[in-house]
Amino acid sequence: MPQSEFTWGAVLGQGAFGRVVEIKANKTGKSYAAKVMDTTGWASEEYQYLKEEIDMLESLNQPNIPKFYGLFHQGNDIMMLQELCEGIPLRDWMVEFQRTSTEGINEQDLVKVINVVTRTLIHVHEAGIVHCDMKPDNIIVNGDEVSLIDFGVAQKRNKNGWLSFAQGSPAYIAPEVWEGHYTEHADMWSLGVIAFECLHGRRPFDHITPDDWLRKLKSEEESESVADLVYQMLVSASAAARSFCKQLLRLHAKDRLSAEEACAHEWLHDPQPFVIPDEAVHSRSNSVIENALRPLVISKAEQMENRLIEEFKNKIYNLDQDHDYLTFDSFKMFFENFVDGTHAHWNDKDLRGIFNDLDIKKNGLVPKKEFLEWYMWHHIQHDDERFWDCLKQLDEENDGSISMDNIKNKFEGQPEIIYAFRQVFGSRTKLSIRKLATRAKKRMIDKKYSDFQKRQKKISDEEPETSSAIYHFQKITRNSRIEQSLRNIFSLSEDE
Repeated sequence: MPQSEFTWGAVLGQGAFGRVVEIKANKTGKSYAAKVMDTTGWASEEYQYLKEEIDMLESLNQPNIPKFYGLFHQGNDIMMLQELCEGIPLRDWMVEFQRTSTEGINEQDLVKVINVVTRTLIHVHEAGIVHCDMKPDNIIVNGDEVSLIDFGVAQKRNKNGWLSFAQGSPAYIAPEVWEGHYTEHADMWSLGVIAFECLHGRRPFDHITPDDWLRKLKSEEESESVADLVYQMLVSASAAARSFCKQLLRLHAKDRLSAEEACAHEWLHDPQPFVIPDEAVHSRSNSVIENALRPLVISKAEQMENRLIEEFKNKIYNLDQDHDYLTFDSFKMFFENFVDGTHAHWNDKDLRGIFNDLDIKKNGLVPKKEFLEWYMWHHIQHDDERFWDCLKQLDEENDGSISMDNIKNKFEGQPEIIYAFRQVFGSRTKLSIRKLATRAKKRMIDKKYSDFQKRQKKISDEEPETSSAIYHFQKITRNSRIEQSLRNIFSLSEDE
């Protein structure tokens, strides 16, 4: 495909398997989403995974799933062209909806989105496909339009109807996935976590490890206790919303609602205008990776930057000197008087959301020690050079890179952390410290802090080069329909 036929735009997202970039056809002016995958070092299995993803996308002709248009090749990159979904992720949409609405956001507003997602899952599951990565970031909302995106790790059920390879984001993974024996009911668990998180502000089971789930799966008594816990935690939600989440978050897959049954639930048919609490809209749950890296970064920072820590410590402890905690007023005063740059632009809602996250006891007070640790983490996380230096302690071979073996050694006995890092590494067994830092930061779920750090990046132009990827690319794109769709998009004649 000639470089002059399209224009690259902003980077829309990035994951372990590539980045998604906005791309514009110069002749038609229409924009698309291009998933750009660097095939350097790819084995034949990875090309097979790509082909399976394409086959699935082509079989899912549904208005709430981005259309697949085709592939093209540039250097070592393969670019998968899809419909561009305008809008923002579900949790960000909730924040924006509340900000622009005089009455806030209520369950009726949320149900409009959950209803569309549930109906979309009916179509996906009827096609024998399991999405495997249901989470708020993969639900895009634009006014009344809702899209379910990112089928990059989706799987087709085998002849027996079961899947065995664990995929997805650990915080949303169903218990049986860790067991390696699951079906489309795993997506329904994930939908339950999403609904719970939107209503409550936090996910229900972040404290439970994969090993805990494996133990619980062996007990019939645990099934009802898990569901009851969900119902009890959603104290501010309507009875119908609590029932919906309870019936999706049942420990054993056989007891959960299917997508079709969920669509018939009373909450999706007759939701009440229960207002979703402000703290639920603005709260964010920390990612598994953040929980793993944060203590490492803080401990290293204490060795490296005593002066900086003392400076922050003095500023924090000088606020309300008679107490070891901060009220919201003194917390806000810190940002108004002592903080420059990115953090200074947070508004009252941002600050209230952060304060509520740190207020573990929910008594309106945040311990100064807790706040100091939090502030150091985010200060260093957003300073690339300092962040890289802190991650060097994972480099056991001292060669400027970190391997999955290093991660396994460091986090032995913590399978959920190892699994989360495996998602970051993708098909690689080793990454440079800088690349690991970049990928890890992209994976951190806490958008409230990272949104301020987003920058639009341009993809550097590359001259096409001969590589082993070309053979595999041609093998995937030999379908004439794909070639014709690309010609239609870029208005190319047959001889171009």
